[in-house]
Amino acid sequence: MPCETRKRFLDWVAKARIEKGLREALVTACTAEPPIPSVNALARRQEVTPRWLDEQWRRSAGIRSPPLKTFLEALQVVRILELRAARLEWASICRQLNISESTLRRRIRFFADSSLSQICPEDAQAILFEVVQDLAARFAEIFE
Repeated sequence: MPCETRKRFLDWVAKARIEKGLREALVTACTAEPPIPSVNALARRQEVTPRWLDEQWRRSAGIRSPPLKTFLEALQVVRILELRAARLEWASICRQLNISESTLRRRIRFFADSSLSQICPEDAQAILFEVVQDLAARFAEIFE
């Protein structure tokens, strides 16, 4: 079962005015464990083409919204921060999510504007809250 933060993403998806196939793909992305790392992986799981997913996203999201790839990466960062808040070490998080440490570093830098050394387990929940607030603004065009 998704945690509270991912439930919030599911609420956004439920309220979005998007095509049914895209909605199903986004629900899959929001509930997948570990998070789906790419548009290609999501397309394989949904048995559609990556191009179709990207086109549906762009049609729904508009020009100013970040690409679907960024939404999937955001879901990954949410899970990273959830695990960090649960006191997991970075190496354990990488293993659990099947990502490299360099990917983890890039995601944290991009979405949380922090380095790994700046995120202790005690601070991860507050950082997660800030990241979700930022994501709500970034994806407002599609999820309003």
